[in-house]
Amino acid sequence: MNGRILLGFAAILTYLAAAPAQAQQAGDGTRPMKQFAIPKERMKRLVDDNSVAIASDRITVDGHKVGYMYREAPHDPVDSGWRFLAGDEDDAYMDNAANHGVYTVNTIANYDPEIIPFLEAPAGSAFIRVDGKLVPDPKGAPAPRD
Repeated sequence: MNGRILLGFAAILTYLAAAPAQAQQAGDGTRPMKQFAIPKERMKRLVDDNSVAIASDRITVDGHKVGYMYREAPHDPVDSGWRFLAGDEDDAYMDNAANHGVYTVNTIANYDPEIIPFLEAPAGSAFIRVDGKLVPDPKGAPAPRD
């Protein structure tokens, strides 16, 4: 995974915080409404974590499994610190904040329940999909960007 991809989610958080939550989920007239791979009605309570994470649309819209996940220090009390990617996002994709969203950790667990055993890992942890299974990434989480 390219180091640049592992990234400035701070810019994404800033972008998403500037738009009302309803606009991110329902379309605000300036951005097309996202068509999520799993309809809201099919979401189940898989984890009791109400904190939020950032995930790539490759997971939530395109329906790919989590291919890379890492945890950084949370930015605020509702942020879990988790960042979820399919693992095939290139620099151009990652640079477009509209390709990401803020979701509850439970929402991402619905897209890929295989993340659940790793959710208690501390900040600095990272996991990558190898041969179809999530395993610890010996490189750990990417260094935070200023």
